[in-house]
Amino acid sequence: MKWIGQHIYDFISRFRNDVYLEDISTGTIASGGNLGLDSNNKIVKAAEVGSSVDLTSEVSGILPVANGGTGASSLTDNSVLTGTGGSPITAEANFTYTGTALAVQAVTSTFSHGTSSNIVVTNTGDNDAGGNLLLRNERNSGSTANSDGDILGIIQFEGHNDAGTPADVPYAQIKATAPDVSDGAEEGKLELSVSSHDAEMQPGLVIQSGDAEDEVDVTIGNGDTSLTTIKGTLTMGSTAFVNNSGVVQVATQGTIDHDSLANFVANEHIDWTGDVSASSVIHTNNITDLHGAGVDGSANQLLTDDGDGTVTSESSFTYSTSFGQSLVIAGSLPQFSMRNTADDANGSTITLSNFRGTSLSALSANDTLGSIVFMGGDAGGSLTNYANIKGDVSSPTATDEAGRLYLQAATSNGTTTALQTGIQLTGDATSNEVDISIGFGAASVTTVNGNLLVEGVTQFNGQLEIGNASDTTLVRSSGGTLTVEGNTVVTAGASNVASESQAPIAMMHARRTITKAEANSMHSTPIEIIPAQGANTIIVPHECILRVDRALTQAVSSCNLHVHYADLEPGTYGDTTLMYIRRFMYNESGDRVVQAFGGSFSGHHNVQNLTDDINHAVEMSFSAAATLNCFTAIDVHMIYHVISIA
Repeated sequence: MKWIGQHIYDFISRFRNDVYLEDISTGTIASGGNLGLDSNNKIVKAAEVGSSVDLTSEVSGILPVANGGTGASSLTDNSVLTGTGGSPITAEANFTYTGTALAVQAVTSTFSHGTSSNIVVTNTGDNDAGGNLLLRNERNSGSTANSDGDILGIIQFEGHNDAGTPADVPYAQIKATAPDVSDGAEEGKLELSVSSHDAEMQPGLVIQSGDAEDEVDVTIGNGDTSLTTIKGTLTMGSTAFVNNSGVVQVATQGTIDHDSLANFVANEHIDWTGDVSASSVIHTNNITDLHGAGVDGSANQLLTDDGDGTVTSESSFTYSTSFGQSLVIAGSLPQFSMRNTADDANGSTITLSNFRGTSLSALSANDTLGSIVFMGGDAGGSLTNYANIKGDVSSPTATDEAGRLYLQAATSNGTTTALQTGIQLTGDATSNEVDISIGFGAASVTTVNGNLLVEGVTQFNGQLEIGNASDTTLVRSSGGTLTVEGNTVVTAGASNVASESQAPIAMMHARRTITKAEANSMHSTPIEIIPAQGANTIIVPHECILRVDRALTQAVSSCNLHVHYADLEPGTYGDTTLMYIRRFMYNESGDRVVQAFGGSFSGHHNVQNLTDDINHAVEMSFSAAATLNCFTAIDVHMIYHVISIA
């Protein structure tokens, strides 16, 4: 047996019967793929691949494209198959064929060929149908209705231009749209367009639905200078209208008159035996006289329609150039009437304008815009301008325009009459206000019948007469001084007089209500009754009335009431007090009205120098704290005047 093994190692051995191998490891056959082991580890010979191989029983798995297979385990129904080199064949979802219809779903589908590229749709059936190319717009895969104006399809013809780098240019186009998609009233539109001179697509033939059922409108050409050439005869309805030589073909006419003939000249033949006024025009050079029509007045008279075909020359309504270009209405009580006949809130308008020429030009300040003039004769028979309403320009600046309006009347100085402005309204160019001036001359009189309401400042540069000139006269005598019939009107404020002079003085009334809390602290916090009146002024109190609302008995006997100038609190009796009440409300059992007077301490001192009273307020304080919460309130009234020592 050892020798047999050695023989097998060194030589080729043949075995007549079956050979079994045990304990064989699994692995990959390196070569000679025709031998293998069966399920019992028996060495067997596999059949050779040839024309008689059964792919179903002898081949398993997916056969690659390189081995003649598809590389795919399944293919979608009706999908067109496309190859991609050695990769598996693709069943295109957007490219299908059902046996009767080829469908492509793509943004762009390109068919190209080096020599020529054609799409041919042929009907091979024995019937009268042809091949159909259908372009359809299905919004949202047909689940959404189309909208008016949707494009249904475009057939476009493109090519390169001759630019340095040729560019694609659309040269022609067939486009279909849906102007109206209303159910039962659908309308279509077909446009045949070409690039017009500058590569801009313009329609040359438009076929679209008309405005009635079964009507189709056609538009040929584009632009007023477009040219439409018809080779052959143009037929209108069933009758030839123009032949291919351009000659109009006239069908049999019921009546042909000379106006329908070639080379006809309008009004060349007129039958004057009848009324031809409605159809004929006479050249003005052939009209020498209008007396027959009722024009029999004088020069410059205007014509009015009588309503019966005739006119009247109005002697009282003329066009005159005596005072510039004007219309003149002359007669008994002439009127110029304008009325608004519309049912609205508007009224009639008269507009007077200054254009500074035949077209609108910029105006200058003081340019007159228009006038309404009131004229009549004087005693000597001369025409006189008695009144005038005039408007002119105050400011012509853009966005800051302002105007003026004048109401003028004639006035005379005894020798010469001239128009003078009695009322002038002036608009401001920046402050959005209108100023008004009334009257002319210092002696002019303005009369207001009724009440005069002034909202703002009223300024009088002269005197104001109340009643009449001999009744009551108000005059400004100097700055801040007004006299009534020569007597100075006393006003609030300090009185200032020179040595050895006199002047009236105004009495003043001050009021201050002191609260309970303030009364509790008056021994330490004075209460101001009269504020300081300004530089060089001194307040002179005359009388003080205190209306005391008592809550409890005031039991402090050392509580005295002092009136003094500011910063001198609480004041010293006889030295720095203006008014003094000893033991204020001491043991009083009810409300009281207490009165104090200034100057009641004749010879006593108010201040101890010449400055503590100047420009100082007048205050009130207690010399000692009053019984707590004994006063509900103290209502103080003080009468005083103010002098100036300037």
